[in-house]
Amino acid sequence: MIHKLAQLAAAAVATVLALPLIGISSATANAEEAYAITAYASHPELVTIEQAQMVYSPVQDRIYVQRSRSNVAVLNPHTLAIEGEAAVGSVLRTSADGQLVADPRRGWIYQNRSSSAWPRVLVPGGDNLPVPYTPDLGEVVRGQRRMAIEPDSGALYMAVSDGGPIVRMLPVGDDPGAAASFEVTRFQTTLKVDSLAMVSATTAVAALVEPVDGSPFALLTFDGGAVAQAPVPFDGGPVSNRDGRVRVAALGDGCFAVAQGTRVRQFCLAAGGQPVPAGQVLTMPYPLDAVVADQRTKRLFVANDNRNAIRVHAIRDGQIIATGEHGRPGVDSAFLALDGTGGAVAGSVADFIRFSDGEPATPPAPDDFDPPVVLDQGHLDVAPILTGGGLRIYVKDGSRFGVLPRWIPLERTVWHLKPLAEARQTVTEGSPLAPYLGPPGTGYWQLPMDNIPGLLWPGWSSEQNISDLEGNSTVQLTGYEGPGAFTLSDTEAVRLASTDLDLVHRLPASSHAHSYWSFGAAGVYRLTLTVNATTLAGEPVRTTATVAIAVGDIDPTTVTPGTGLPDSTPTPSPTLQPTATSTPGPTLSPTLGPTQSPSPGPGTGGGVVLDSGHVDINSRVDSGRIELDVKDGTNPSAGVIWRDMGTVVFHVRPEARTTVPNDAAYAFLGTAGDALWLLPQTQDTRLLWPGWNTEEVGSSDVDGSLTWELTKVTGPGRFALFQNTFQGPGIVFNSADGVPDALAIPAGTHAHGAWAFGQQGVYRLTFTMSATLATGQRVSTTETLAVAVGDVDPTQVRPGEGGQAEPSPSGTPSSPSTQPTATGTAPQPTTPQPAASVPVAAENGMDGLPKTGMSLATLLLAGLALVCAGALTVQVARRRG
Repeated sequence: MIHKLAQLAAAAVATVLALPLIGISSATANAEEAYAITAYASHPELVTIEQAQMVYSPVQDRIYVQRSRSNVAVLNPHTLAIEGEAAVGSVLRTSADGQLVADPRRGWIYQNRSSSAWPRVLVPGGDNLPVPYTPDLGEVVRGQRRMAIEPDSGALYMAVSDGGPIVRMLPVGDDPGAAASFEVTRFQTTLKVDSLAMVSATTAVAALVEPVDGSPFALLTFDGGAVAQAPVPFDGGPVSNRDGRVRVAALGDGCFAVAQGTRVRQFCLAAGGQPVPAGQVLTMPYPLDAVVADQRTKRLFVANDNRNAIRVHAIRDGQIIATGEHGRPGVDSAFLALDGTGGAVAGSVADFIRFSDGEPATPPAPDDFDPPVVLDQGHLDVAPILTGGGLRIYVKDGSRFGVLPRWIPLERTVWHLKPLAEARQTVTEGSPLAPYLGPPGTGYWQLPMDNIPGLLWPGWSSEQNISDLEGNSTVQLTGYEGPGAFTLSDTEAVRLASTDLDLVHRLPASSHAHSYWSFGAAGVYRLTLTVNATTLAGEPVRTTATVAIAVGDIDPTTVTPGTGLPDSTPTPSPTLQPTATSTPGPTLSPTLGPTQSPSPGPGTGGGVVLDSGHVDINSRVDSGRIELDVKDGTNPSAGVIWRDMGTVVFHVRPEARTTVPNDAAYAFLGTAGDALWLLPQTQDTRLLWPGWNTEEVGSSDVDGSLTWELTKVTGPGRFALFQNTFQGPGIVFNSADGVPDALAIPAGTHAHGAWAFGQQGVYRLTFTMSATLATGQRVSTTETLAVAVGDVDPTQVRPGEGGQAEPSPSGTPSSPSTQPTATGTAPQPTTPQPAASVPVAAENGMDGLPKTGMSLATLLLAGLALVCAGALTVQVARRRG
């Protein structure tokens, strides 16, 4: 998708930057050195970027952009137009792992992938779109890798942040997928490297995770199979940038630059290879966010932001020779690539600018989504986004399975609620909809809160505004047309209604939720939504947009989007018999205390503690293997982090304590009134919210569903995972009656359930994920998750299988070992034969409305199973050993 080039900035920036510097005078720039912002392009679809990386390939004269965890786009650096996008297979392990480097001789792009595989080689194919290869080079170098290219030979160097070897991959063949195409050399070192740049064929400068002799970076010389290190003193002041990293860049001719916090300093190699400072420390006005060097022009570009704008500075010989600013408010990350003409391209999460002395770009034709986009099934979100043009309401269209979501202005879409039996409902006795839609027995149409194949599944998202907007946004229905009443509802109340325009729907910051959209009759509706928000600078922003929704047997292509024109009178379908509804079970709510601060990171137990926010037990297929890890979304500003399950500890806080309800359906949890520690099915921002996720698995990757098994449980009490439905609890796992238990999960699923623990203490849950690949090969993997429940110090808990005495709850004597509540030997992976099913919104009543984490009020667990991303009905298989 190519979005319009919004505007051209001023033709030039002042040739003199009157910036006070430490130890040097203000820089004077010659006319030919004056840089300007010559192009600016808005790409709303790029707000999906989770790896802030891009790299310039001089062979193709194109920039490769890591748009998402599994997608690379090709950007024309001169017009800032996206000229193609390609899925490149497996996802990156962590946001910190994401890195792209380009081979200047061959045009190959190396993509740092996960900690369990070699970097993927992206070879430009037709239209420069990358074709991915994974070299099979034997033993994998584990850990977060930092990569750099030696310009003369094109050799790739990889340094590992956990102190492993530095590896040199020299291409010696034309097939990057063959082991014989690379000559691999390992240089032993204990240095933990955070950033790497090649100064010469055998010399690199590296930023260090653990400084050597007090220096945050060092010069590395590769000799034989070992690394010689020479710490380089740097009077750069304290680290002040957000992530605390030091960044390095090679300027060519034996010179390099080091950026730390707000300071930049250049060094060159003297006789004998010793680094000596060139010029003085240069102080930047804001913390640095990205650094890139042009070895041809010997210029260093740095980008920084202050959540208000991208500021790009060109630096030469320790002086700023030009500067430019892009005034988009709310920027929370910036990244850089060369543009091939002596300039650079700077990007934020949604915009690109070109910072060079070239000619202004020619704007491409605007993409107005003409004809309108009809959406009639699958997942979408209504998302207010703060862009360079202000606040605007977009639709994040994820309905195209296996394709990166596209961002469409709300007013350019037409939604269709198709005339399926599952879309018909009846108002029940005591329903909160009765005052709006009619008395009990009244029929109505409904877009569900949970995914039903064949129907549209709309939600709300404020996840993109974590660094743009302050606090909650509000949504009001400020205009309405339609043949019947309309309501927007969730588990607790009616949030918007056509008969009460004073209602206000609140969107908490960084939230993703789904609602029931209910319509009283078939026909064409037009809902005008107004969003009010406040920027981080305290400025109020407001926007209004109208969405057209065709309900029933109507051809949506005949409906004009937005406010529209007079539509021809639609012909509704014959009346369908409403689906029967039922009453949900009892509510389970943890006893919530005051909000607590997050638990610290790794303690003496060595694990990363996760105790609040969204996480998923995640599966994916990678190079003929299946992987099982933790998708950590607990810190929205940091993006998603993919963690090995054996490195994390889940903490069920003491506030999660509740009691077993007095209902026979919940007897599997224990005796009514007994204490219970519960992570609920719907999100509470003060507790951990774990789900399970196969969205990274494509339907073409596997034959049938994946099988998730609980094969062993150790701990002081029973463990159960279940989903509340209108038919009662759907049990997924239950250690009280023995394990293994198994759940069949279709590819593309994202779901949540309630995680219940019978006593405080440390639990270890051993999971096996298995599948039949599309090739017919059966694969599986097993991992153990450590869970600290209640008043237990999670920092003292060893992750994974542990291996030592567990910490006890406060006031409880420590025992020498933890006895399992129930154990079982993992069977050979087989496809489970379901003995029961968790109903997935087959009967969608309105008396207990589940949601995906929108309200901060008391949580109701009665509701429908949360099964996402076009997943089929989830089937639960109970297998006993």
